[in-house]
Amino acid sequence: MKEYDFKYLRSLIAEASKKRAVFSFSMPDETDAEISYLPSKLRLYWPGNIDCLHFRYEAEKYNAYERSKLRKNTRNYHRIVRKNGRILRIDSYVEGILNIINLMHYEDNRRYSFSYNPVAPRVPAATVVVTYQNGHIVESYTVNHDWQIIHRTYSANNDGTIQYSYINYLPSGNPSVSGTEEGFFTLGEKLSYTQTDAWAWYMEEKTYSAQSSIIPSP
Repeated sequence: MKEYDFKYLRSLIAEASKKRAVFSFSMPDETDAEISYLPSKLRLYWPGNIDCLHFRYEAEKYNAYERSKLRKNTRNYHRIVRKNGRILRIDSYVEGILNIINLMHYEDNRRYSFSYNPVAPRVPAATVVVTYQNGHIVESYTVNHDWQIIHRTYSANNDGTIQYSYINYLPSGNPSVSGTEEGFFTLGEKLSYTQTDAWAWYMEEKTYSAQSSIIPSP
């Protein structure tokens, strides 16, 4: 049974909340920026996870690929703004209406995606963070204020596959863990995924211990 470091997860929640508190909502300059579009098909949520293997896998599963022009009559999509290879902003549209604004912030080896409701941009939504190591994403997590973190890790196996771990943790919840999953991705022309273990809160076979880290703290 896999063990999880809940203290580490709580520290990520606190750190993300602290970064959001000092982040200034300001639209980036799109001069000379590259604009692309990714159909969401109402299945690809929280695009701050873009470039993560689990997000890529979901996109490929639904035949959703990034393109330079939006196809006619596409109403559910993400508009992606890049400059010098970096994503600056992603706008999420639902039924043709701007639903969420995602602004990016880069610091050290992390990319933060701060989400805002366009109707009330001063009221923050979730924060998505990805952690890079040697140019590869090794960790991603979505923080909903101080009550939830959805945490994922990606690590290379000796056979070339990428080990995947997922946990949905609610520090004050009862239960505090609502779900976990383990598996691995196989790289190729099209990404494939093999699930090796999964658990949900209503299953009674497992209990949890807070002894070891999911990945070492950065």
